[in-house]
Amino acid sequence: EGVVFEADLANLSEFLPGFSGRLAGGGRFSNAADGPRVELDVRGRDLSWADYRLAGIRAVSTPGPDAGRLAALRVELEHLDAGETHVDSGVVTADFGRELLDIGIDLQIGERHLVARLPGRVSNPEEFWRDWTWSGRLEDLQFVSEEGPLLTLTQGGALNAGSEIISLQRICLEVAGRADACLEADWSAGSGLVARGDMQQIPL
Repeated sequence: EGVVFEADLANLSEFLPGFSGRLAGGGRFSNAADGPRVELDVRGRDLSWADYRLAGIRAVSTPGPDAGRLAALRVELEHLDAGETHVDSGVVTADFGRELLDIGIDLQIGERHLVARLPGRVSNPEEFWRDWTWSGRLEDLQFVSEEGPLLTLTQGGALNAGSEIISLQRICLEVAGRADACLEADWSAGSGLVARGDMQQIPL
């Protein structure tokens, strides 16, 4: 039951101005008694938008177990370039529900490995998706190299993120297993990044 859909977009720019590349896949949308269900399996190649380049992507969505979690999304990334940053591979997961949007991030950046967990929700789901604002917390962050930990989150903080603005309240980190630092930051498309921080402990 439900609506089954398939798509093969050889030229993504015809549907999303500013984007390029190819997307292909399909899925099913159904409306269960406790809410909508979405199944999705989409692959993309040679995608780009602004300064972002992505060699490959696969997004798979499976129905959630209950009304609180309507869908579980897993996105696999291959060779992402964002400005001067290159990500070899990565996995981003998201649990969707009426009251939640929990995000997990696992990235391989050369010889470094980044893992983060951000529970939260979309605060304005009635708006068009490009105008959504995600509100939640940075609760886990680990950034390690072959030599050992580079950054480890010791105190989480609130985080709000949208297409035009990002705000991170005070968080604290252990740096390279030796120093303790705390910071907060704000970014907007108009004024750029403003960050404030302090070192709590520096071994001599």
